[in-house]
Amino acid sequence: MLKVSWRTTSDMSKPQFDKPQAANFTTVEASNGAKLEVWFDKLNIRPYANTLLIRVGRGFLRQGDTLTIRMGDRRQGSPGFRLQTNVEQHVELKTSVDAFATYEFCELPEQPAFDLVPGPAAGWKAIWPSLAVVGEPFRLAIVAEDMWGIRLPMPRPALKLIAIPDSSWPCRQRDDQQRRRPARV
Repeated sequence: MLKVSWRTTSDMSKPQFDKPQAANFTTVEASNGAKLEVWFDKLNIRPYANTLLIRVGRGFLRQGDTLTIRMGDRRQGSPGFRLQTNVEQHVELKTSVDAFATYEFCELPEQPAFDLVPGPAAGWKAIWPSLAVVGEPFRLAIVAEDMWGIRLPMPRPALKLIAIPDSSWPCRQRDDQQRRRPARV
């Protein structure tokens, strides 16, 4: 049996095995054609509880045989697999093997890992206070996000913003005596 586990605190999707055209469709194949049983459960030790389990149901694996795991297998129409929605270097998939069917798992000496990087910008967001006082500075943040909402690094050269006043803006100026002051915490 083989266990491939990832951190419980991740918002990575759960694999599914019976809807090839749906998101997160996952397949596992043995290079020698062995029949495999595959399922997902929370069976490992924290923080790596999310676990893909693979058991050889019929046949066996010999030295040199391989298992190919496709999380988000697109060959039958799945749109893919959603990984966690934050950037991280060296996302590790803890992989353990029970080679003798004794339910004593040993971690592989080298763990599969990858860097999670954002995709191309799919949209921009402006973040600013919901209430600002005319004539006083306020903080404005401009962020680019990929299709999953992962923030991208700011482009170089920096953005240039130009304000073009318009009478349709939903703001009005108040005189000094009626200005709202931000609450102090």
